[in-house]
Amino acid sequence: MRDHEAGAEAAGVAVPALKQAAFTAGAALAALGGGLLALGVRAFDPTAFDPIRGLLWFAASVVLGADSPLAALTAAALLVGLDSGTQGGTAATTIGLL
Repeated sequence: MRDHEAGAEAAGVAVPALKQAAFTAGAALAALGGGLLALGVRAFDPTAFDPIRGLLWFAASVVLGADSPLAALTAAALLVGLDSGTQGGTAATTIGLL
C-alpha cells in the first residue's frame, strides 16, 4: 500500500480501513506511553518530557535508517550510550554530524 496505493486498492486491499487501523495503532501506542509517563511521574513536571530529546530520538532513527528493527535498536543504544557517559549536548552534536 505504501508504494502504490491504487495498485493495492485494485488488488482488493481495503486501503481506507488499513490507513485507519495504522492510525489507531499509533494513537494507542502514544496514549499508552503518555499514561505510563503519567503513572511514573504522578505530578506535573515540565522537565519529565524533553521535546528536544524526542527530536533527537527521531533524528537518530531516521539517520540510522528506520527500515529495520536493528537500526532502531542501534539508534537507541547510540543515544543512551552518548547521554549516559558524556557531557550534555554530545548526543545532539553526534546526531547532527551524522
